[in-house]
Amino acid sequence: FLARTTGNAPFFRRVQEITISAANSFLPDKLPLGWGHGDYALRNVLVGTGDRITVIDPCAKWTVPIYEDIAYLLVHLETSKIQLLTQGLVTNAKTIGDFKKEFLIGYFGDVDVPETEVDLFQVQLLLDSWSARAALYSLRGKGIRRMSRNLNTTLLGWGYRALMEKLLDELDAERLRSQIRDIPNPNNLIP
Repeated sequence: FLARTTGNAPFFRRVQEITISAANSFLPDKLPLGWGHGDYALRNVLVGTGDRITVIDPCAKWTVPIYEDIAYLLVHLETSKIQLLTQGLVTNAKTIGDFKKEFLIGYFGDVDVPETEVDLFQVQLLLDSWSARAALYSLRGKGIRRMSRNLNTTLLGWGYRALMEKLLDELDAERLRSQIRDIPNPNNLIP
């Protein structure tokens, strides 16, 4: 759908290739599950006295891979309409990056953050969000309304593509680091 809507099939083939390769390399056979929130966005996170965090409005009717809700929150940090239309001028990338880092550390505690797994779920949710907005703005219109939709589609598309490129670069870099780790160290080989 996005390849057809944006007219950029080569880019989405790259998304597919990198994502499939990373998923095959890094996702475990069984994903850790937790109660699914379904709408884990900042509007459902309250910060109280002493920086105590409370999450409200959970569905908690089914279990989902824990990375799904995590990715939902992380993707929505960067894909608010105003953030995308201004190409990230509302909240700078460093502030968002710091928030993401602190959120993941807070979520996982003393356990290493499974960054690649989280990134893979972010790719999925970024594609979902991008598709929803592209479908909304692809509705037919006339005159100024059509021009406005075309401008929104273009600006949002640039923002989504930039976010996707960043995720793809991270996934590709992790794949390369993994391959390097798998190469035997000649200094440790026994003759």
